[in-house]
Amino acid sequence: LVALAPWPEFKEEMLIDSEITLGVQVMGKMRGTIVVAPDARDNVALEKATAIASVKNALEGKKLARVIYKPGKILNLIAK
Repeated sequence: LVALAPWPEFKEEMLIDSEITLGVQVMGKMRGTIVVAPDARDNVALEKATAIASVKNALEGKKLARVIYKPGKILNLIAK
């Protein structure tokens, strides 16, 4: 019977995400998403973001002036 089954045990390691999805913005407009580790460095996130076609098109012919990266939240690219 279900009533006699043991209660599931809590496992804290199951709560930790190994990958997260970040939004990628170019000049404040959403251009795509990337999947990275929660503690990924800004250069890894930037490399994955510039591989997205919509981000490439938005940055085409422009120089990257600033990268705003909030780990676990968002990546914003500012271009001139």
